[in-house]
Amino acid sequence: MKFFLTLISLLTFCSGALFSDDTLKTEAKDTVRQFGVFISYNYNDHNPNFAKLPGIPNCCKGFTNGVGKGISAGIFVEMPLPYKLYAGLRLAYSQLDGWLREKEHTYIRDGNQIIEGIFEHNIKSNISTLGLEPYLRFMPIGHLSISVGGRISIPIISKFHQWEQIVEPKDKGVFYETQSRIRNDTAGKIPKSKQVQSDMHFGISFDLPLNKHKNFILTPFVAYHIGTSDFADSIYWKANSIRLGLALKYLPIKIEKPKKISPLEEFKSILKIDTLIVENETLRKSKFVVGRERKDTVVEKSDEKIVRTEYIFRTDTIYKKPKPLALIEINTGTIHLETQFVTHAFPLLPIIFFEKDSWEITDFYKKLKEPQDFNFDNLPTKPLELNQEILNIVGYRLRNNPNSKITIIGYSDFTTEKGNCELARRRAETVKNYLTNVWKIEPNRIQIQTAKEKCSPSNSTITQNDSGYAENRRVLIVSNDPEILQPISKKRYLELLDFSPKVLKFDPKNSKLYGVSKWSLEVVSDNQTILEYSGSGEPNEISEEVDENLIGIFQDKRTLEVLFKLEDNEGNISIDRKEIRILNDTNEVEIQRLSLILFDVASSRIPPSAKNEIKKFLTMNSELTQARIIGYSDILGDRDYNYSLSQERATKTLEFVKIIDPKIEIIEIKGIGSSTFPPGINSYATPAERFLSRTVYIELIKKWK
Repeated sequence: MKFFLTLISLLTFCSGALFSDDTLKTEAKDTVRQFGVFISYNYNDHNPNFAKLPGIPNCCKGFTNGVGKGISAGIFVEMPLPYKLYAGLRLAYSQLDGWLREKEHTYIRDGNQIIEGIFEHNIKSNISTLGLEPYLRFMPIGHLSISVGGRISIPIISKFHQWEQIVEPKDKGVFYETQSRIRNDTAGKIPKSKQVQSDMHFGISFDLPLNKHKNFILTPFVAYHIGTSDFADSIYWKANSIRLGLALKYLPIKIEKPKKISPLEEFKSILKIDTLIVENETLRKSKFVVGRERKDTVVEKSDEKIVRTEYIFRTDTIYKKPKPLALIEINTGTIHLETQFVTHAFPLLPIIFFEKDSWEITDFYKKLKEPQDFNFDNLPTKPLELNQEILNIVGYRLRNNPNSKITIIGYSDFTTEKGNCELARRRAETVKNYLTNVWKIEPNRIQIQTAKEKCSPSNSTITQNDSGYAENRRVLIVSNDPEILQPISKKRYLELLDFSPKVLKFDPKNSKLYGVSKWSLEVVSDNQTILEYSGSGEPNEISEEVDENLIGIFQDKRTLEVLFKLEDNEGNISIDRKEIRILNDTNEVEIQRLSLILFDVASSRIPPSAKNEIKKFLTMNSELTQARIIGYSDILGDRDYNYSLSQERATKTLEFVKIIDPKIEIIEIKGIGSSTFPPGINSYATPAERFLSRTVYIELIKKWK
């Protein structure tokens, strides 16, 4: 009775916790204590191993099995735990009734005869318990649960009914002792019944919510109880049971009706502005005028919200200057180039010129750090630019002709440098050092030759001015191998004869110049800026004289894009784009040109080396029977004398050409002095340009159209 009162007290405590205010206020299902009732049908499997109950007569050899049925019912409470676990406690009434039956062969009396028969040992038990079942429940998937736990109980009914009965033959025979078909018929309380019984159980269940709030749940379940204690002392008698049942759970979730909420009030202000733009050319700068406001309120109501919207209407005005409009007029839409194909043999000027009192190689000459930086096959097609590479051409040829040697002769000017032989020697050594250090030419292949006194050139320029003096400050390179200083034969290229227009004009007269603060004009092609102009204020007409440098850039282009941009003081920009085509008209003749003759100062004598090159040139082009011979001179000396000298140089060349090829037709022979630069020469400012101007051009003509 004490144990029973303890169970009742524990269940009362759990129920009290279940109905506490704290529980009722909980709204999340997985944090609410649950309680409920259950009922199940029990199929009992008894596992005895005894011959008789303590103190109760029985001749059975031993009971070994039995079955029975009953019900279980009770109440329970559960507490949620982390990780989908619940701890539960059930107070359960369970019926573990069972019928133990064993059959045995025996002899029975039938009148005066003893016959074989079968009698049956029976014990019917009526066992009911009240107990506590603590357990853990785990919900792995959805509403499915797995549970495991134990049971501690006390018996409230523990009775038995025992008898032995003849079952065969069915219609005759009695026990000898009782003279009836039944014996050892006894009933009562199971002797030495245990006051505390236990078992272990596990099962599965599935929750079925019964309403939308899911606070009432019907749970079908299957459980298997394994008895761990005997029903009576001193005998082995346990029972297992399979229980099929239903549980009704209640979750005390507090369900409160939503309170009626007063609608929220919201205020919005929407500004609707129309803007007029008025252009006025007389304005100095733009201005903005705010218009008068007009208001209108709209109310929108619903159960949840009242929205008051205030619309503000306004018309503003912008007074502004018109934007500038860029329009550029160009005096031509096409640049015409007249060109001819030329194959040219260029002379090498084996002379390096120096500044006064200096033995340093000037920046006029191309100097390298490594020989691999030099490309012999990509030399320039203009004589002056070609001779800027004279040191590298000599170094390249010496390296490719390992048996060749050169002699470097140093000079100084007699007038301005007193014919200083030490200065002349240092100049020669500077050239030698470049060839040995950069081109790695063996020093023994380069000889330096300098006089002991009066180290000025024997063929000095006698003009008494700075240009004449500059030509005497030099180093001369000679070689035992004609290959070292032989002319440069170039591949076929286009040479410019004429072009138009000679001036490009850009006129912005048709532009709308409203308050223009700055302007710019660019001429671009292939992402390269060729011409660029800019200024502040209003632009005027722009004129650009087209020279050979500009034409040299144009020759490689097909179109030019002209970008004219205006910007006013408010940052407004206008751009006009125009296109200029480049049209290249090629002459119907092709020229084979020789300019190998480099005459001494004031001389018309053809050097022997030049005669050999002329002969070779005419022999290689013997199929060309028309020729033009033009003589040139430098600018030093009298103009008329230079003209006569150039004419004489052309005549001497003609005489030599006729000796080699008497049948050649000379369609033009003339000397033009220094009035026109030879092709590829742009001035007479440097000694190299003046030396290269003392020449005669032989042009052989071939028609190819």
